[in-house]
Amino acid sequence: MPAIAQAQVIHKAVVNQKNVRYEVQENEGSIYYWEVEDGIIDSGQGQPTIYVSWKNLPGRKTIKLVEKSPGGCQSDTVFGWVIVRDEIEAYVPNAFTPNGDGINDVFMPRFDNDKLLYFKMLIVNRWGEIVYESSNPNDG
Repeated sequence: MPAIAQAQVIHKAVVNQKNVRYEVQENEGSIYYWEVEDGIIDSGQGQPTIYVSWKNLPGRKTIKLVEKSPGGCQSDTVFGWVIVRDEIEAYVPNAFTPNGDGINDVFMPRFDNDKLLYFKMLIVNRWGEIVYESSNPNDG
């Protein structure tokens, strides 16, 4: 029976969503015991595929998988990890009126927290030509 670790299915990932899928190459008849740090297994415990919702606690989280053979013997244990990030909600206006009346003159997305790691905004015209570009989320 091949070892789980050889399959290299648990990997580094950056996630910030719910219901994330993790799977391993199935060995027929084996039972899989998953443990996830600060996560909730939504479905699949005992199966080679699980779905996990991460609690709202950002950071590096450990995933442990123990495979047991059909006879109940422990075949292999493997650890992996993921980095869970805060979700960032954004409000992006769908229109603006730069006519100088002081109402909706500036097009500026707004974000709900200060954990934005990267920002780039391009505004293009109907022909796909860039008319505005910014890497500063405070520019409008």
